[in-house]
Amino acid sequence: SPDHAVRASVRRYIRRAALVHRHLDGQALASIGVPPGPQIGQALAALRSAELDDIVRSRRSATHFITNWLQET
Repeated sequence: SPDHAVRASVRRYIRRAALVHRHLDGQALASIGVPPGPQIGQALAALRSAELDDIVRSRRSATHFITNWLQET
């Protein structure tokens, strides 16, 4: 059924989220120019999403991603 397929997809996503490595933390984001406050949380959320989508796979690509993110916000 469609509900079963959706639940299975959610379970896979949650398992994957637990295994994906966080490449930068809030302190690292601040050091590359993310302003303190809500933007740190927004940057962490955007980075996490990119990590889950396999857009970001290393600290270097995470730094590049955040640099671009800063230019767009």
